[in-house]
Amino acid sequence: MSIVKKRNIYYLLTIITLSIFFIISRDIVWRGSTTLHTIMEVIATILAIIIGISSLVRFHAKRDEVLFLFIGAGFLGTGFLDGYHATVTSEFFKNVYPSPPESLIPWSWVASRLYLSIFFFIAYYKWKIHQDTNTNLVYFITFITTISVFLFFALVPLPSAYYPNLFFHRPEEFLPAVFFGIALYGFYTKGEWKKNIFEHWLILSLIVNFLSQVLFMSFSVRLFDFGFDIAHLLKKLSYIAVLIGVYLSMLASFKREVLLTNNLNREINNTTKALNKSKEDLQKLNTTLEHRIKEELKKNIEQERQIFEQSKLASMGEMIGNIAHQWRQPLSVIATGATGMQMQNNYNLLNKEMIDTTCDSINRNAQYLSNTIDDFRNYIKGDSVKKVFSLTKEITSFLHLIDSTIKSVHINVILNLKDDIMLCGYPNELIQCLINLFNNSKDVLTILESERLIFVSTFIENKNVIISFKDNAGGIPEEILPKIFEPYFTTKHKSQGTGLGLHMTYNLIVDGMNGTIMASTVTYNYEDNEYTGVEFIISLPIS
Repeated sequence: MSIVKKRNIYYLLTIITLSIFFIISRDIVWRGSTTLHTIMEVIATILAIIIGISSLVRFHAKRDEVLFLFIGAGFLGTGFLDGYHATVTSEFFKNVYPSPPESLIPWSWVASRLYLSIFFFIAYYKWKIHQDTNTNLVYFITFITTISVFLFFALVPLPSAYYPNLFFHRPEEFLPAVFFGIALYGFYTKGEWKKNIFEHWLILSLIVNFLSQVLFMSFSVRLFDFGFDIAHLLKKLSYIAVLIGVYLSMLASFKREVLLTNNLNREINNTTKALNKSKEDLQKLNTTLEHRIKEELKKNIEQERQIFEQSKLASMGEMIGNIAHQWRQPLSVIATGATGMQMQNNYNLLNKEMIDTTCDSINRNAQYLSNTIDDFRNYIKGDSVKKVFSLTKEITSFLHLIDSTIKSVHINVILNLKDDIMLCGYPNELIQCLINLFNNSKDVLTILESERLIFVSTFIENKNVIISFKDNAGGIPEEILPKIFEPYFTTKHKSQGTGLGLHMTYNLIVDGMNGTIMASTVTYNYEDNEYTGVEFIISLPIS
């Protein structure tokens, strides 16, 4: 038997059971007491507040179902009204209100039931019209209506709630019954109960609420008779049904989150393993470093094309190639010096002056190689801890990393740096941003036949550190400017760029360093010549 048929049977059995029970209990003579009534309503108050808080926790945890907002707000307000309904049976309040207990008790019951039924109705209506909901407005309306009910009962004399000459002795009970009935019909025709555990239990609660109003409370002859107390008991059962539904829904949501988390952890572990393997392979590169790095980067970019780190891996490979190119000249000088000393020694031509001169040359070039290694190592290690660093020093490291590219494509970099600027943040990420901006300009500058210029300036303005990066590559069209920081947006061929560089730069500056970055096309003069290019303005808070 399918779950839909089973649930329909549950609904039908609930209706039949309560209807039969009503018929056979019509003649039961029962007289409860104010104490029993107070105990039942205290229990109802506790249940309603628990349901209200749990539903709102469920809503704010994911905000995926606005139904829980109305259920939570409705039950919180109902909880306070049920608490009020419980207190009016006390002898202490007998002379406080303008209405006698014979009127105040039944009408305060009606107010609580009507309040909850209207919130059930609104929850269905909001789903029906597909309208956005203002959470704060719902809370405000809940507060105002609850306070208004309190004031109403405190100030307004109430008529009798019992009409013994009518077939239905308490006809006012049909008002909340109407809203319960509409909500029951709406949520049933909505059909979510077929697969949603919460709405299944909500249907059961609405059935019990509707029948308790129509069958039991409407036929109550006087306070605390059998129909009166059974209606109060059924109200608790309807609350319990909603509470079960809320917790089962929270459990189902928790299980889904656990499953998603486990899947995400597996993906992260797989990605971490792949990245660790790439790092190990990078450390094992030899004289064929440039070729092997290009192959490994192509492999990693293909494997990790869905993750954000592909941009950094690609730029890292290019820099390793640049460093390999930078090393050729100093390595050649070192090798020539060592070979020259060996030959001079073989022919007895070596003297102290030649040894000193050659060793100084070898030492200078070795220091150059060491500095290059240090700059690159600091760039790729990726510290996750913020630290105070010199902006000028990090820009110098950035220029060191791209030195070979600058020379190979004949770009003139003009610096105007304020020396004493200190920042607190992630220097490696700032270098990555500058590399992304450089690569963005370089791809266009290489097409120019005229002079190729890049200007890097730093200064302090309005308690912010400003980094200006501009070129003379002609600028960016106005219609494209708003899109350049979007992921995967590029005007290049897909073989030349992923469209992640500027998006990555934006995230590193805005999210990682609490700064801002803006781009614009500017026209300026340099050495009596007019140029047009794109200017990126990075603004970072002073340490």
